[in-house]
Formats: sequence, structure tokens, C-alpha cells
Amino acid sequence: MPIEFKRELLKSICKFHRGLYAVLIITILISGFSGSVFSQRYMVYNLCLIAGAFIFDEVLMHFIERSTTFFFALRSFLYIFGIAISIGFVGDMPKFVMCIFLIWGISVISEDAFLSNVFDDYGIIPRRLALTIVLSIGAVLSFWEELSGAWAIGFFFFLAAMIVTSYIEYILISKSLKVYDDRYTEQVFKNEDLEKQNQELRDIQERVEQVNNEINLQKINLTKANKDLEALNREARSLIDVMKYFADSFDVEKNANVMVSNIMNIKDPDICTMYIDRDVYGNVEPHREILTSDASFTKVAADDTKEIFDYIKLRRIIDPFPLCENNNFMFPYFINIGICNAYAIPAVENGKVYGVLIVASMEEGFFESGLAFYESSVTDFTAALISDRLYLKTLDMAKKDGLTQIYNRYYFNEFYNDLIEEIHFTNKGSLTVAMFDIDFFKSINDTYGHLAGDEVIKTIARISAEYASKYGGSAVRYGGEEFAIVFSDKNIDEAHAILRDMHRDIKNSVINFNGTYIRINVSIGLASYPETNADIHDVLSSADQALYYSKEHGRGMIVIYGREEEALNEDFSY
Repeated sequence: MPIEFKRELLKSICKFHRGLYAVLIITILISGFSGSVFSQRYMVYNLCLIAGAFIFDEVLMHFIERSTTFFFALRSFLYIFGIAISIGFVGDMPKFVMCIFLIWGISVISEDAFLSNVFDDYGIIPRRLALTIVLSIGAVLSFWEELSGAWAIGFFFFLAAMIVTSYIEYILISKSLKVYDDRYTEQVFKNEDLEKQNQELRDIQERVEQVNNEINLQKINLTKANKDLEALNREARSLIDVMKYFADSFDVEKNANVMVSNIMNIKDPDICTMYIDRDVYGNVEPHREILTSDASFTKVAADDTKEIFDYIKLRRIIDPFPLCENNNFMFPYFINIGICNAYAIPAVENGKVYGVLIVASMEEGFFESGLAFYESSVTDFTAALISDRLYLKTLDMAKKDGLTQIYNRYYFNEFYNDLIEEIHFTNKGSLTVAMFDIDFFKSINDTYGHLAGDEVIKTIARISAEYASKYGGSAVRYGGEEFAIVFSDKNIDEAHAILRDMHRDIKNSVINFNGTYIRINVSIGLASYPETNADIHDVLSSADQALYYSKEHGRGMIVIYGREEEALNEDFSY
């Protein structure tokens, strides 16, 4: 039987007892202090008896979990023994007080019958009989003098009825409690089975939840792995596409733009810039490729890139170099523009830093996926750069004269024909050609030797190349000691002024060959479309004709085709 039921039962009984104790105490006090019922000695005795019963009941309620048959038996015997003494040996006790004690005794006997079934299963019948006998003896002794005739028979009939009634009460209570206890026990077992099944179900549910959590975690990891794999495949495909472009392109600057654009497209940083130092692929000035997500970043990137490159090159840093990691700025670059992550990836060839790729982002943890993609991009660009440079060098060798390193006649025929076709079909622009050769070159060879002649040719080529480069033209060794300069954006007078300066420098040049000083001069013929020639295809031959006019009329002159007599009156003494 559940302990909660026992507690509630005893609480109810104790409440009833407290009321009964209060009635007994008031009755005894009135009887004792009046002096007409019984002595104060017996009043104190009965008060102590009632107080003891009250305390015992209270203690028994608080220690119900540890109460045993011994405690219930002790309680019953003490109560009934005290009641019997009060009834049997207080001869002058009023009958109403006696009746109260009898009622109390009967209630104790009834409670004992009930509580014995509730709290223990042993010693019920012997204690029941003992309590009834003790109480009966006390009652008989109290009424002994008055028991005669019909009163005696009625009294003994009353005692028998009380005993029979108590026994029937016991039987009914016992059977009812047994039925209740059996049902309760059955429900307890069912409940235990249900709890066990529920616990098993909870265990199964926990295992299922654990498995589901593991499956969900695996799904998350698998999804992340798939995303990472897709990102890697996308990066790999983009690198392959870029490498294919590199293979078909020999334009280094265009390749740099494609690489930076690919990084912006795949990784989406806020700044991506590639810096290439001068003289890496024949470039006179450093080259920068800058792409940004915000136009305001462009100037900052342009200002900081050169300083970052100089720092890396000076310290020969060849590994990826952190500039800023999650707002931890190692260097004063990209500050106060919202950038929180930035890396510099050096571009290295044969152990030397020739450039740097810089990637920066406003996103936290931007480089958590690593730097392999950026390093691969720079490595592929470097490989393409080496290939492009070799190709350009080979192509340059094919285009240029081996002795003078200016364009040769073979390449001149190629680009000159393309140039005149473009101007002819677009009907835009002008074309001016100067043809010139070295005066008395055969005499120089005969007098000083062919090596001296080679020095003279190289000097003429160097000066003509300087003027062509300075004014946007192209210098060509047309053959032997003959040269040409082509201007596609100069009219005849502009070209004539440039050629006079060049002619003066050549004429004033002195070549020191093995201690011998050689002076040189050239004759120049000049023609232009559309000023001297209506047909662009005739410009080259017209310039050649003007050259021969100069050679036939004293040499050392600049002759404009169609305006030959002007040269005869011009002073070329300088």
C-alpha cells in the first residue's frame, strides 16, 4: 500500500483523536476541579494518560515509514490498559466519564483492527482478543455492584454484542482491505510493467533520436562536403579554363587580367590585384591589374600594392603572406575601409619575386577554406609568363635584325601591308615613310673594315630606334646600309621636323673604332599619304625615289617627295 495513503489515513485519524482528546481533557478538568466527581490525583493521572496518547499518535504519524507491528501493539495495549485501570479502579467515577472511556476504548479497538490490516499482517487476532478482554474486564469491574438479574444478562449481552460486532467489523474491514490491496498490487505490477515498457520505449526513442542526430549530422557533413567538393570542382574547372586561355594567348597583361577576373568570379573578394615588376616580360613600367567590389577601394589598392610588393621583394618572401586576419592588421594596409582579411601571394620565378597577387575581403573567416586556389592561380600565371616570354623572345628574334635589334625587312613587309590595308579600308589616319641609307658606306668598309662598318650600322640603328620610339614610329633595317622609319599618326611636316633632329644627331655622331674616329651622314627620302601621294600603296616607292634624289644631288639631305627643290635650298650643315 502506498506510503502516501498511509500518511493521509493517519492524518485523518490524528485529527479525529485531537478532537476526542480535547473533549476528554475538558471533561476531566471540569470533573477534577469541581471536587465532587473524583480526586485531583486521578484527574492528573487521566490527563497524563491522554497527553501520552496524544504524543504517541503524533510521533507515530511522523514515523509512519518505520512503524511496525510492535509500535501498533504497544500503542493499543497502553491505551486499553490505561482505560481499564481508569474504569475498574476508580469506583466513584461518574457514569458519563466511564462511558466516554468506553467509547474511546471501542474506537481504539476498531482503529487497531483497521490499522493492523493496513500497516502489518501479523498478531492481529491475538491482539484483538486481548484488547477486547482487557476492556471487558474493566467494564465488568466498574459495573460489578450494579450487575444483578436482568441488568447482568443485558450487560453481558452488550459485551458479547460488542465482541461479535468488533469481530464482524474486523472481518469486513480485513476482506475489503485485502480486495483493495490485491487490486492495488495488481495495478502496481501492471504499472511497473507499463513503466518498464515505457522505459524501454524511452530507451528506444533515445537510441532512435541518437541515430537520427547522427544521421542528420552526417547529412550536414555530407552536404558541407558536397558543397566543398562542388567549390573545388568549380575552382579546378576555372583554373583549367584559365590555363587553356593562357595556352592560346601570348599577351601577359591580358593573362593577368583574366586571372584576376577569374578570382573575383570564383571567390568574390572585395579587392583582387596583381602587380608585376618592370622588365619582367619586356615591360618598361610596372603593370597593375586591379578589380574591386567598390570603386572607392581602387585607389587604396593602387597605393598599397607597390609598397606591399617592395616589402616582399626586399625580404625575399616566397610563401603566402598574411596582411590582415579577422581584423588583426599586421601592416598598415587596407585600414579604415572595412577590410578584415587580406593575403599577399608572391609570384616567384627561379627563387626571385617578380610580382604579387593581393586578395582582400570584408568577410570574416574569408580564407578558412585555404589559399591553394590563389597559389595555383599564381603558379599557372608564372608558367604561362615563362612560356609567353620565350615565345615573345623567339618572335622578337624573328622580327628583329640580329645586328641592330630593330625590325627587319621581313617583319616590316608584314606589318606595313597590314597598316596600309587598315588605313585604306577605314579611310582614317595618315601614313608617312622615311627611307634613308648611309652615305659612302662602301668607302667606310674599304677603309676601316667590315667590323667598323657594323659599328656604323649599329649607331644609325640605335639613333633611329630612339626617335621612332619617342614619337610613336617604327624603325626598320630595310637592307644592308638602308633603313626606314614609319609614322602612322604624323603628317609630312611633323615627320620632317622629327627627321631633321635625327639627321642632326647622326651627322654629329663620331664613332670611336680602335682609336680611329669615324664621322657619318645619311641621305633621307620622305613621302606621305595623303599629302604627297593620293594612293597609299605608292608611299614606300615615293620615299625611295626621294632618297635617291638626295643621293644624286649631293647626299646628306632630307628630300620630300614632290617637293625635291626645297631640299636643294635647305641648310643641313647644323
